[in-house]
Amino acid sequence: MVLLIAPAACSTGKKSVVAQTTTTALATTSSSSSTSSTSSSTSTTLESGSTQSTDFGTVPTTTALTPAGTSLSDGFIPESTHVNVNFNKSVINGVNYTNAMVISVGSTPGEVQINAGRSYTHFTGQLGIPDDQKSSSAYKVDISVDNAAPILSTEVHFGETKTVNLNVSNALRIKIAVSGNGYGGNVAIGNPTLGS
Repeated sequence: MVLLIAPAACSTGKKSVVAQTTTTALATTSSSSSTSSTSSSTSTTLESGSTQSTDFGTVPTTTALTPAGTSLSDGFIPESTHVNVNFNKSVINGVNYTNAMVISVGSTPGEVQINAGRSYTHFTGQLGIPDDQKSSSAYKVDISVDNAAPILSTEVHFGETKTVNLNVSNALRIKIAVSGNGYGGNVAIGNPTLGS
């Protein structure tokens, strides 16, 4: 949507004064956002060409709370082997995440696949072990695309967070392989997001 401040004119004798037109682009980067408001006197020209006037009314502003893109959910998980995957709230290294992909792994290494559908360029999130797990927890995590070599291979330990920011351009599937320390537990990715 484009916000245009309409020209305002006033006459004094033979001279006219016209206010300068200002164009501001407004964009919302997430469906999860907080809203505040600002008072102003403006005319808004909508894309359809109609004009809506606000005389010292409320103009909403937004602040993004999550990264731009598509938050992952159960619908993105076509298959998993030796793991259970849930999308829940989770606390990782003291940070609350309203959407976390929690991967429950047993004593056997397992994997989960995400369907990217060749529609995204980046996979992002915060990798860690949920705070409700054993403090001795540690896991090896490998992330690859379309069965190629891993593009991220790391060990994650209790009480730490690792940023995931991977180029997944033209990827059909993103595979996350997890192997543990001999007993079951959870690994999680806070705010797992596919973006362009």
